[in-house]
Parts: sequence; C-alpha cells; structure tokens
Amino acid sequence: DTYNELAICCIELEEFSECKKFLSEALKIEPENTKIISNLGFLEMKQGNISEAQKYFTIVLELDPNDVIAKKTLESLED
Repeated sequence: DTYNELAICCIELEEFSECKKFLSEALKIEPENTKIISNLGFLEMKQGNISEAQKYFTIVLELDPNDVIAKKTLESLED
C-alpha cells in the first residue's frame, strides 16, 4: 500500500518515472492488486499512452469483472 500511495502522489505531481518505479515495486509485492494495476493504467493515460492504458484496464477487468471504474475508463478510452 505504501508504494501505491507514493505512486498516487507522483501522478499528481507528474513525476511519472518515479510513479512507475513505485507501482512496479508494489506490483511485485501484490501482482493481482487491481488498485495498483488501475493506477498503472491512469499513469499511462496521463502520459498519452492510450493502448498501454487499455491493456492495464483490461487486466483489471479480467481480475475483477465488477470493477465499475475500470470498465467506464476502458469504455471512454475506446471511444
């Protein structure tokens, strides 16, 4: 959770490389944590990497088909 929280701060500050490091560390600890994977998707969105963002949100929905935020975000990226 600490790495994920640090990553959220970095997204807000647009410190994208630091954010990616924190999220990568968090994912090593909890590889199926949908919050972490979603944050990777949001990070890619902020950087304009839409296809990468779509991949992350698709993974979230594979792990949790009821994740409304991931579903709506993925739909908005496909428009």
